Amino acid sequence: MIKAQNKCKSIVVKFGGSVITDKTKSYTIKHDVLDRLAKITKDYLERGGRIAIVHGGGSFGHHEVKRIEDEKGVLESSDAPQIQYSMLLLALEVSKTLLRHGIPAVLHPPHTLCEKPSVKNCRMSPILRDYTQSLVPVTYGDAIPYDDKIYIISGDDLAAALVSILNTDCLVYVIDEPGVMTGEGKILETVTSLGDLEIRENNRIDVTGGLRKKLETALELSNHYRGTIVITNPDGFERILKRQDITGVGTIIRATRPED
Repeated sequence: MIKAQNKCKSIVVKFGGSVITDKTKSYTIKHDVLDRLAKITKDYLERGGRIAIVHGGGSFGHHEVKRIEDEKGVLESSDAPQIQYSMLLLALEVSKTLLRHGIPAVLHPPHTLCEKPSVKNCRMSPILRDYTQSLVPVTYGDAIPYDDKIYIISGDDLAAALVSILNTDCLVYVIDEPGVMTGEGKILETVTSLGDLEIRENNRIDVTGGLRKKLETALELSNHYRGTIVITNPDGFERILKRQDITGVGTIIRATRPED
């Protein structure tokens, strides 16, 4: 029996790249979806909620990495500026939309925070500073040049790190499905391990491992994080923010622990 803390009075949310961009077209934003996410976030803040936002690369960063890999076969440190620029373009659009809806969004580019290719080597204190000042930190997956190579720090990993640093009640991954889906199209209410789990994944470009890697990250986090981790779509995210409650929304991720 999986026990979950239902209330989400504070949240780290990861907006998937496939949700806020059209991954089939390079550098294409879904402005209607982004506007909707901003509106419901603003409503949540006005009712006393606290939130930090992470977003994926979608048709910006992922496409840029794939283009370079196809052309050169390898990512070199000299490629970092172009990848960083593509992600910054998307991040600025996300921030602009949030600001237009009256959300005090503050942008934190990871390549200015992370010295080495691991989220453990990222200086999160500026994000914590802004969050404690009732601002809304915004960060994203990014390219980190290191040892003459490029490493990608994913938004999923950043989101997982931030929930402990900010001590939020919930981590919500917003994807373009209502939850984790089986091959037969059934929504899984919970995921406690990957094992032989067969999940439905799309075939869009994703250089950070897709849904399976997201689940691995979430399950690892759940071994020590006492809040709730849920994967859902924009509809589910809206239900969570309106009710500040995750009951019956999406897929809850939690590895089985001895006390369960």
